[in-house]
Amino acid sequence: MKTASANLLAHLAGENLTVATLWKVTRRDTQVFGFTDASRDITYSGTTYSAATGHAPSAIKTSSDLAVDNLEVSAMLDAATITESDLEAGLWDFAQVDIMLVNYASLGDGHMLLRRGWLGNVKTGRHQFSAELRGMMQALQQTVGRTFAQACDAQLGDARCAKSLA
Repeated sequence: MKTASANLLAHLAGENLTVATLWKVTRRDTQVFGFTDASRDITYSGTTYSAATGHAPSAIKTSSDLAVDNLEVSAMLDAATITESDLEAGLWDFAQVDIMLVNYASLGDGHMLLRRGWLGNVKTGRHQFSAELRGMMQALQQTVGRTFAQACDAQLGDARCAKSLA
């Protein structure tokens, strides 16, 4: 269930909506970038969300069976914020992404967090890029450390094996 302030919920229940989606991207080098689908830049909670880059997100696939939520976004390369050399250098790999919904006519109403995740595969094209957004469940899909099973996964006599061949 998504949470939002009473004022934002009342606005969403109304007929005339003034809403925008904000994408806050925090790279691993701690640089923060903001993007919006609004027709003008929006400054919210100390971050300026740029309307100039223009992006086209896919539909968000969500399920109730703990599967990984996936979303893909395509956008134009913008020399001011997203460059092909930065993408190829991996600066945007595994950046944290928060997607929020706000009432741009009344930013004091707060936001509704729509999705949180990390950038996965980033592909560059001639003048654009596409990035996969992986949901919070992605971390649970990764194997960390050794796995234990009925059969031992060590090789007889190796450093992890309890038997010495000597």
